[in-house]
Amino acid sequence: MKISETTTLLQTKITKILTLLLLVRLGLYIPVPNVDLDIFAQGQALNPMFGFARSLTGSSFLGIGALGILPYINSSIIIQLLTSVFPTLERLQKEEGELGRQKISRYTRYLTFVWALVLSAAIAFFLVKPVVFNWSFGLALKIILSLTTGSLLSMWFAELITEESLGNGSSMIIFINIVGSIPNSFGDFSKKLTGSSYLETTTLIGQGALIYLFIVFVIVLFQDAYKKISIVSAKQLNVNYSAQIPQSGELKNSYIPIKLNQGGIMPLVFSSTIATFLYYPLQIFANSSAGISLGFLPSLMTAYSFILNIVLVIFLVGFMHC
Repeated sequence: MKISETTTLLQTKITKILTLLLLVRLGLYIPVPNVDLDIFAQGQALNPMFGFARSLTGSSFLGIGALGILPYINSSIIIQLLTSVFPTLERLQKEEGELGRQKISRYTRYLTFVWALVLSAAIAFFLVKPVVFNWSFGLALKIILSLTTGSLLSMWFAELITEESLGNGSSMIIFINIVGSIPNSFGDFSKKLTGSSYLETTTLIGQGALIYLFIVFVIVLFQDAYKKISIVSAKQLNVNYSAQIPQSGELKNSYIPIKLNQGGIMPLVFSSTIATFLYYPLQIFANSSAGISLGFLPSLMTAYSFILNIVLVIFLVGFMHC
């Protein structure tokens, strides 16, 4: 009887999670008002501002769920960083117990709302405005309202999934959106194989498989890597006790494993968003400057973006471990 009840409860939880994930995916295909998706997709292909966000949301056009869980993740990281700076937040997290964690969650939701407004406004004014003909502030407000609402719904769905105790809701939404973009990737890959010979097709598939396996191997290696911190007890410091070889040998094998990658992908997600805001104004300035060669500009901006992301990731990882 207990086994059947447990199975029924598990099926109910899985069904609820799948329904919420389906609703998240559905939000990507509901367009924002008064925006031609074909024209926007053409303009978006030329603008790298939200390229990394597209990989997280699995959307190549402007739906109400285009921001997805990105503002919530960024807000969570910001709160985590601020906790190390402000004693009040640190006291809430460490000393107030469940009440303190609820307050931290409330602050994260407020910051998610503000961050979603900022990103929505950036999309409305920097991505949509240059590619639409009927631009107005009323249209901008509709876009901002739609994208912000979609982001808050994604945050709510992520928290509902987490409450089911079968995994982290934010991670599940990111995973399902990345998986949802796989068919498009296979479609692009099949286009490259069109008209190729059997040898060229086999070579491309082999190269893709090797690159995929290598990337998975490196990710697993760094994700599971840890540093051994040896434990030196008071007995080991006692010279008289060092004569007991069997016991000292056991003590020397004692250590604390500390994961090298405790932050996971979160620093990369956050740094990519910050790098976008630092990259895009410089791109506008460089394009409007007549003194910079247009042929040299793409390589320069690519190198700048790459270096900026590395610096931000190193800074955030170091700050999170302080």
